[in-house]
Amino acid sequence: MNWKPTPRRAAWVLILVNLVLWLIPSNVARQIARDRQTVLGWYSLEKFTIQALVLLLSVPALYILLGRPEGRRQRIFRVAAVFLVLLPGLVSIDIIARVLRPPRFVQSETSYHRPANWKYESTFHDQPRARRTYPNAPAGYPPISFHFTCDARGFRNPAQVDSCDILAVGDSFVEGSEVSDEQPWTRVLGASTGSSVYNLGMAGGNTHDYLLNLKNVGLALSPRVVLVMIYEGNDFRGTTIQIDRDEREDDVVDNQVALVFKLSPVVLAVRRAIEEHLTSLNATAWVPNAEALALMPVLVGPQANRHPYVFDPKDLLWFDFTAAEFAASKGFVDTCTAVRGMADECRVAGARLVVLYAPNKPHVLMTDIADRPEQVRAFVSLIKRNLPPADRLIRQLREGVQAPEQAMADFCRRQDIGFLSLTPALRREMEAGNRVYFTYDQHWTPEGHAVVARAVEDYLKEHNLPGGARPASSRPSTAPASAPSK
Repeated sequence: MNWKPTPRRAAWVLILVNLVLWLIPSNVARQIARDRQTVLGWYSLEKFTIQALVLLLSVPALYILLGRPEGRRQRIFRVAAVFLVLLPGLVSIDIIARVLRPPRFVQSETSYHRPANWKYESTFHDQPRARRTYPNAPAGYPPISFHFTCDARGFRNPAQVDSCDILAVGDSFVEGSEVSDEQPWTRVLGASTGSSVYNLGMAGGNTHDYLLNLKNVGLALSPRVVLVMIYEGNDFRGTTIQIDRDEREDDVVDNQVALVFKLSPVVLAVRRAIEEHLTSLNATAWVPNAEALALMPVLVGPQANRHPYVFDPKDLLWFDFTAAEFAASKGFVDTCTAVRGMADECRVAGARLVVLYAPNKPHVLMTDIADRPEQVRAFVSLIKRNLPPADRLIRQLREGVQAPEQAMADFCRRQDIGFLSLTPALRREMEAGNRVYFTYDQHWTPEGHAVVARAVEDYLKEHNLPGGARPASSRPSTAPASAPSK
């Protein structure tokens, strides 16, 4: 058969390509497990964007290909003219929007912080970000109406100070995501001990940012104790990555061009429009492979007071390695380098450095999921193929869950750096029925912050450090500092 390409045949190929793209859905169960938006009930936001872009470019192509041969050149000129008019306009709008958009973060060569005296008020709702989520998804933590106040340095403190007893360094677990000004563990610790505690935490930061902030901002306050919190998730990713801090602190991109594109106000506006109008359509339809979601939610606590917790399957893969593999990983080496630098700075300044180890949610929940090996394997298989049999996978995860914490503890012991694991305290309170993590968000609830403050207070007392505990009667309870609004 002598098949020759023609404009009309090319048009049919283009139509076929579009049909194939729209007929192949995304893995809906994976989208739900990762709390990612599902567009029209079937497509990931990324796949929908590609399909829509291909369709958008196909329209002018079909306009050219299906026209009469004698008028094809004129149609090409018309299409080119439209693009030449639209493109500069979009670029101009994007540039103007970037200039007018107020910054949420300030990244300089010496520190990473928020704008000076930055304030805002909002209400946090503990619910899935995605419209299409688990069937019969449980209710999360009650809404929290919060105030967020920064001082003149751009850090979350009620007022500017010239000195402090205790300096706290870290990311959103120190700054206090989703809770109000009086509820982060730093404020609770200061109120309980009577010590002045300065919060140098910054959401989205990594250990290199901690070192810069400590060296160039924190030590000027002459603290006697420096508490650096190492979060088991982001802080072991390495310090050379680019982080999309304006969207999600865990969205990592590999090059500056991709980051600039993702932060484009035009791109973000289109994304918000899609999420607003297209993600609720077909959001309750049948879910293929729904059995892979059976692990969630994990219920913990006494039978009469159990609370649901949900996490991303990728968070379990933090523990899919041996202790030796983790100790040799770039992320761990980068973290150790930064912590060693912080220890050197503290010794020169006469301050005692203590590493606070903050576990991620599945670490604390490992005991509760370990007796459900088949469900764990099905859940993790949504993001990783070629997994070992369920029983072996559980053994690997139970062994791996100890590796990061033990490696960090061993490093601190060798470097004569104080070390406190928050895992036992969080686990104990969770089992007692206290809701220390939000259901859908990775961060601590007000109760969780109170638990952390009490654990730190007891550590300081045990080691005769400034900020040691007062009598037990004056300690904070695990109840929220202010009751969440209903």
